[in-house]
Amino acid sequence: MEEAAARRHIWSQIYPHCAKEHCFVFDAMLATMNSWKSRGITIVPISSNFSRNTLLGSTALASVLAILSRYPEIPVDKVEMEITEAAIDLGNHTLSEVVERYRSLGLRVALDDFGSHYSNASVLANVHFDTIKLDRSLIGDLPGNEVSRLLVRNIADICKSQNMCCIAEGIESIDQARALVEEGCNICQGFYYDRPMPVELFERKYFEV
Repeated sequence: MEEAAARRHIWSQIYPHCAKEHCFVFDAMLATMNSWKSRGITIVPISSNFSRNTLLGSTALASVLAILSRYPEIPVDKVEMEITEAAIDLGNHTLSEVVERYRSLGLRVALDDFGSHYSNASVLANVHFDTIKLDRSLIGDLPGNEVSRLLVRNIADICKSQNMCCIAEGIESIDQARALVEEGCNICQGFYYDRPMPVELFERKYFEV
């Protein structure tokens, strides 16, 4: 705990305009990926959350680049930045500029929690994300709700036509998973599959290390 707190303090001093918790998690994620690569474990894409306030910081881009430079062996196309749906409030033009700023580096950018708080669907037409993550509010009653099914089907179709990955969050049952696949969303995450766990346990459970 003390070591983690010390690292957070160091990052807040080095990157004052990149919220310290976001920088800390982003660096820790890349450090984990770097460890996997050094041990011959295949690198898979991993996402790290960033708030809109962090990404709009005047030196946020420089901070992200500085952290990436510490891990030159990690392909940038395996790194994904998740922006919460609240970023939609920025307006499509500003949001598009922010997204393209990071995509121009080769990074992937995902829109998290899409479907919560009555999302503005025009964002799908005006901003190009690599991934759209469906909020759990769309998933809860999906198996028996035809309107929810139609919404998911339409969003999945849009994602497919625009080469965006569609991921459903908050899956807690096999019925939800089956309904999602039936409606064209083939990638899911949630407690039905597993709970959050320390990296060491994840490696023992899913990697042959």
